[in-house]
Amino acid sequence: MGSDRILDLKSQFDKLGFIHVPGVLSDDEVLQCRTLLNDSFAQKGGRALSLREILELPGGIPQLPFKDKAVKALQQVLGENYIVIPDFHVHRNIFPPRGKGWHEDSGSEGSVDYLKDDSYLFAKCGIYLQDNTYEWGGGIKIVPGGHKFPIKTPFSKFDFKLKSLINRKLGGRFKSFFVPIKAGDMVAFDCRLPHSGTSPESLIDPVWAKGNMILNIPADKTKLVFYWNAAATLEGANNYMLRSEERAMEDEISKLDTEFFFSDFIRFSYPKDYPDDLVSVVKNNKLTIAALPEPRTEYWRKVWEEKKMDNPD
Repeated sequence: MGSDRILDLKSQFDKLGFIHVPGVLSDDEVLQCRTLLNDSFAQKGGRALSLREILELPGGIPQLPFKDKAVKALQQVLGENYIVIPDFHVHRNIFPPRGKGWHEDSGSEGSVDYLKDDSYLFAKCGIYLQDNTYEWGGGIKIVPGGHKFPIKTPFSKFDFKLKSLINRKLGGRFKSFFVPIKAGDMVAFDCRLPHSGTSPESLIDPVWAKGNMILNIPADKTKLVFYWNAAATLEGANNYMLRSEERAMEDEISKLDTEFFFSDFIRFSYPKDYPDDLVSVVKNNKLTIAALPEPRTEYWRKVWEEKKMDNPD
């Protein structure tokens, strides 16, 4: 990509809060990924795959965040040596109820000052394995520019509440943008950006399961998305990893949630707990994968094993 394209991606992310990168995967790669993932879900069931399960998959699926077009685009936005957060997960048929679902991924962090910093760069990334359509959903809609704070005062809680009111309540109704995703595209957006999944409007009577999963989506319309996060700085990555520890304790340990999403990926050390071929791809791109200090990963390995024994798949 030329320098004009680089400036375009940087300025778009800063101004609008997202980038849309077409054709990260070819049609053949999309078909291969959908086949492998559908086979995995047919054996496992459920609505999502976590890092552990993804690393066990064949066909290059664990390496999707490191596809050439994805890496080049994120390097242009976040910097050459951005940090990959290993909260890899694949969603299947997860949709918001119609007219609902607006949220920011930074919401769980509370009214912390670093989220108000204009230089803060932390992106939610997704590769979509189907088109985003009105009939069947399959993608996202966003509020352009909604990652920015209308005003900044010494009273952070007020600033966050005003941002939420303007961008989620009013922006979601009057300014929302339906991202024209095609199968194989990547979308990366600022973690503070209001967004919502798109619902399958043509499905008259959706049958819901726990966790906003719809059970009666036709097989050829299955929604599959590979998600991960990326940070521009080590500080941003560390903030997320520490918050993930807190969420693991709050949601999975204390409340006995059986999906173990947050306590799964924080127990992995880099590079020793990752396949050699994945480590090679990461190093070739001059990137790194975030990890907690080894004493913390060891603690979470023990916690995870104990909880999995209590709640086997």
